[in-house]
Amino acid sequence: MKRNFYYFKPAGLLCVLLFFISTFAYGQYCYLGTDSEELQTFLHSTTLLVLSGDEEFDKKLEEGFKEYWKVTPYKVVKESELSEYIKNPAYSIFIPLLIRVDMQSSTTTLMRPRGNSFFDHSRYWLALYNGGKKSIGKFTSYDEIAYAPFDIYGTETSAEESYFRIPYMIKNINDAVVLVKEKSMVGRRGAIIKSLVSEYNSKTPILKNKTLLINEDLLSSKIDSKPVLDVELLKLYPYKYKVAKQSEIESLIASKDKNYCYFTTAIDYAKQFFVFDIENQSVVYTIIPGSGIQIEARDIIELTNAIKK
Repeated sequence: MKRNFYYFKPAGLLCVLLFFISTFAYGQYCYLGTDSEELQTFLHSTTLLVLSGDEEFDKKLEEGFKEYWKVTPYKVVKESELSEYIKNPAYSIFIPLLIRVDMQSSTTTLMRPRGNSFFDHSRYWLALYNGGKKSIGKFTSYDEIAYAPFDIYGTETSAEESYFRIPYMIKNINDAVVLVKEKSMVGRRGAIIKSLVSEYNSKTPILKNKTLLINEDLLSSKIDSKPVLDVELLKLYPYKYKVAKQSEIESLIASKDKNYCYFTTAIDYAKQFFVFDIENQSVVYTIIPGSGIQIEARDIIELTNAIKK
C-alpha cells in the first residue's frame, strides 16, 4: 500500500513540536524506576483495561491481556464504567488514547478506532497510568507509566492495520515494567530508558542466525516525498533479511516461527524502531528515540554493529 505523508514543521510551531517530541518520545518503555513512588503504587494496583467500543480492536486488547499481562491483576471495563474507578489510586488504567496537539496544549480522549485515519497530527497510544484523576482528560504526558505508540508514519495509518500488533504492544509494556522491577533500575526517565535499551540490545546478536522481516509497505511509505526506509539502505545489512507482505508477517508472527525477527517502526513525531524476536515476541533491538523521521544509513550500521558484538 503506497503512502505519501507530509510532515509539516512551520517555524511558529518549532518550539512547541520540540517540546512534545522531548516529552512523548519514549515508546514501549517504562519511565519509572523502582525508587519511584508512582511505580510502587502501580505495582500494588489492579489494572483496568479500558475498551474502545470497537469490537475487533477490543478483541485484540483482551487477547493481549489474557496472554501477556502478568505484572498486576486486571479487570476489563467499558468507558461508561470507568468513572466508578478512575479517582481511586488502587486502580491503574490501561487505555487506548487519542492525544490531539495544538500550538498551546494537548487534549486527551479515548481513541475511537473504527474508520479513523491515524494521520491527522494527533497521537495514538496504548498508555498506562495510575488512577487518582477525575477523568481521562486530566492525564498528561508527565503521568504515564509507559506507553506504546501506533506507527502512524510507517505501516499503520488506520487502526485496522495495527490489529495484529496490539497483543505484542501489550506484552512489551508488561515486559518493560517487569524488567525495571527485576533489574532494580532506579533514577530519572533518561536513566531508565538507557538501562532498558542496554538490556534489550544485549540480545541483538541472535540476529546472526535469524532472518529479519521487513514490511514491504514500509518501503513505499513516504514523508515529505522521502521513504521512511529506503530500499537501498538494506544493502548495508549483511545478514539475512526478507521484504514481505504484511499478511505473511502476520502469519509468521501467529505461528511464532523461531527463524525470524521482525523490524518495525513506531514513529509519531520522533524516530523509533524495534526488532522483535517472533518466537517469543521480545524486543531484541531498539534505539533511544531522536530527531528525524526517516531511517538513515547510520541506523542500519548501528544495528549491524550491535549484532556483531
